[in-house]
Amino acid sequence: MDEKSVLKKRCLEIIDICKKEVREMTDEEKQEFEDDKAKIQALNEELEELKKRLEDYEKELPEDEEEEPQEEQEENKLNRNNTSMKKKQFRLLDAINAVVNNRNFTPEQEAVFAVGKEEARKAGISVSGQITLPVEARTVTVTGVDGEHDDVIDTDFQSIIDPLRANSVLQKAGAKWLTGCVNDIVYPILNKGVVAWKSEIAEADDFGSTFDSKVLKPKRLTATIALSKQLLVQDSIGIEEAIRRDLGNAIIDKLEATILGNGAASDDQPAGMFNGVTPTSVSTFANVCDLEATVEDANVNGQIVYIASNKAKAALRAMDKGGKHTQLVYEGGEVDGTPLYNTSNVDGKKYIVGDFGYLAVAQFGDIDLCVDVFSRAKYAEVLITITTFWDAVKLIDGAFAYGDLA
Repeated sequence: MDEKSVLKKRCLEIIDICKKEVREMTDEEKQEFEDDKAKIQALNEELEELKKRLEDYEKELPEDEEEEPQEEQEENKLNRNNTSMKKKQFRLLDAINAVVNNRNFTPEQEAVFAVGKEEARKAGISVSGQITLPVEARTVTVTGVDGEHDDVIDTDFQSIIDPLRANSVLQKAGAKWLTGCVNDIVYPILNKGVVAWKSEIAEADDFGSTFDSKVLKPKRLTATIALSKQLLVQDSIGIEEAIRRDLGNAIIDKLEATILGNGAASDDQPAGMFNGVTPTSVSTFANVCDLEATVEDANVNGQIVYIASNKAKAALRAMDKGGKHTQLVYEGGEVDGTPLYNTSNVDGKKYIVGDFGYLAVAQFGDIDLCVDVFSRAKYAEVLITITTFWDAVKLIDGAFAYGDLA
């Protein structure tokens, strides 16, 4: 039901935004709206099916059952309560509040943090925050919770970064997204060899293939956000999701801005995809096609897509195919049938076209959260500093081409 509520809320948000801006839905908004409607319908159908099965089951029960003795009723009630407590959900909001109010962490929280610290240890990363989270969503097992019994409680942990992959243009474009990496990652790259026709007894040439390698190393990416204490005391699923989303977005936005930028590689950050590149000037549909063809000539094996700035998308929307065509170059989220993903993290009117399966994005270790209750105390705010470790590298440069519609 929580998933259904989130879907309904998002549909209403889209409608409210369009009403406020007095406009029709964009193609992307229409697609998201229809997808969410379909998911809601599927959830309703599942609910009806469950109700029907429950009714069928109740019809099969004997009509005259002997009433259970009082002792058995109490024992069964206790067993049901114990069963319902077998699974708990980890809440980041509760963990942050524990730090803010100087309370001890619960055994369930400690179990989640232990998994996060183990990830950091394997990756050779030291942690300094009070809260250390695993990256992947998982179930964590806690034993001996009450000190008297060997109870086992499964705690569902919902990661911060994982739900945001759907909002990442790099993820949508097909980039290799590697999480929980340990130490450095070395990608061996086999360079193209030479094959030639020869006469029957002529000596064959050396194939000449060589191996290169691309290395990904952990680089620290950190961000700080301020949360009001009033917000933290709200016991709400919506607030929990909002905090996770804000923390995750702070990291993902900076990560993608760096990867899609033009900065040089250093020990502190990966190189931007535009670094050392002079984009090809594009002004016609023929130019667009020619640039895409350069990627196809590189014999890439995956799907070719575009990642463009918002201004580049606008320019393509206004570009006619010319000749006898009456269509525009960009329609329905595609450039002449090839998917395009736009983002403000690409500068100017630039774009990249290529097979993003040849872009590797690696995340190392854990998610480290430091809760500072003092620096903004006079404003009734708490500072949350999130620290993660990432790297990114183009595996084959020829898999990408760069255009500029300026």
